[in-house]
Amino acid sequence: MRALTEDIRFALRRLRLQPGFTAVAVLTLALGLGANTAIFTLIHGVMLRALPVSRPTELYRLGNNNDCCVNSGLATQYSLFSFPLYQRFVAELDEFSELAGFQAATSMTPFRPPTGDTISMPAQYVTGNYFRMLGVPPAAGRLIEPGDDVRGGPPVIVLSYRVWHERFGGDPSIIGKSLVQNGIPVTVIGVAASSFFGEAVRANPAGAWMPLQQEPTLRGAEASIIDRPPTNWLYAIGRVKPGTNVAAIDGRATRILQSFLTSQSFLNDNDRKKIGDQKVVVTSAAGGIQILAGNFGQSLTLLFTMSGLVLLIAAGWSASR
Repeated sequence: MRALTEDIRFALRRLRLQPGFTAVAVLTLALGLGANTAIFTLIHGVMLRALPVSRPTELYRLGNNNDCCVNSGLATQYSLFSFPLYQRFVAELDEFSELAGFQAATSMTPFRPPTGDTISMPAQYVTGNYFRMLGVPPAAGRLIEPGDDVRGGPPVIVLSYRVWHERFGGDPSIIGKSLVQNGIPVTVIGVAASSFFGEAVRANPAGAWMPLQQEPTLRGAEASIIDRPPTNWLYAIGRVKPGTNVAAIDGRATRILQSFLTSQSFLNDNDRKKIGDQKVVVTSAAGGIQILAGNFGQSLTLLFTMSGLVLLIAAGWSASR
């Protein structure tokens, strides 16, 4: 300990004798440490952080890529699904205690509040078990439930905590009031927890969620895509039952997919020859759908590596003086 104290005193004396070098060295190291901290914080938020939901390690998704947003035809490796195909998975994949489906992309949607100007916000259709499956509590009112996700039922909407505060001032009286969307009154039933931003880190996170089976009512029959088997537009995340062999779900999901495709009339003869090549890969969804990580993960990792090298060079240069 005495030797260490002497070394520190000697270093401080040397630094006092070279104030210019000291200032440059401290500034260089501070910038390097700051850059590394900022980049690591960004990487953690985009690539490493678990979803702020109940027991995220139990969550798995059907699919292993970030295909978006509305696709048709064969995909080889499926991560987007039509609603009829999603229903087959729900009925036949016993390994999941619950499997929720939701629109792959948020879409800017105009809503007219009881007073004031029309508000446009990113909205997303979700199945009635979406919030229950994720284990998200409400901040106010209640969240979408299976009983809300009924074809032709009264349209309802859940607001994000951010939108509730930014657009409605956190006013609890908005619960029970109606926002008009596409000429149709939609009742605000609740607000999601403040920590919940959706099932993915997005540039445009959902500001509102609506029951999936109300899509034909709110979009209109001609624009609706919910009943089109060729149209893939949903992601699927579920909570796996305890003791399940997750690796075995791939094969089961793939067989369901291929059986579904075989029964459909929208495939031509050439497509039918390729049904055996279509598959579903099940992956962890503890961190949600990795949209930003898929788009920018490699660049962020490279940036972090370069920043680390700069810090090492700066530290080496400082030590050599």
